[in-house]
Amino acid sequence: MRDDHMSKAVALLAIALLAAPAAAAVPPIAMEIYGGITIDGEDAIEGILVEAYGEDGRLCGRFVVEVPGKYGLLSCNADDPDTEEDEGASPGEAIVFRINRQAAVAERQVLFEAGEFAEVRLAASLPDGQQPFMEVPADDEGGAPWKTIFVAIIVVLALIVWNKRLELRIKDLTRKRE
Repeated sequence: MRDDHMSKAVALLAIALLAAPAAAAVPPIAMEIYGGITIDGEDAIEGILVEAYGEDGRLCGRFVVEVPGKYGLLSCNADDPDTEEDEGASPGEAIVFRINRQAAVAERQVLFEAGEFAEVRLAASLPDGQQPFMEVPADDEGGAPWKTIFVAIIVVLALIVWNKRLELRIKDLTRKRE
């Protein structure tokens, strides 16, 4: 019986240790930005790249126009205050927009606020002959948060195994009582 308690304690400790990095790795909530978009007074065409930057120049989000004259939802990622690296915008930080890597004019100033939705019309003038981007450029940071996804999968698998062992233990106890 003592070994059963010890194995449960070890299993719970392992789950807690695996869950801790996953909980810490949850990124802050992004700000969602959308609206109308024009280039040289005309609705932007499909394939135009819209990027959002914090006032410090750090890219916080991008979107490729899919519907002429409209963009978004563009997720402007937040900076994680628990890390030293600057991953996105901070609360109250001004957001600067670029269209096809050219400066854009927003109808109003946008200040980052996690979890908020902001409708903002954007306009730009592009150099003659510049074509729309047809693919979103790769993130400067290397893409998806694979480490976070991997840790989450490990935690889920550990919980499934622990739950299955618990079910088997309950069945054993039920049989012993009969």
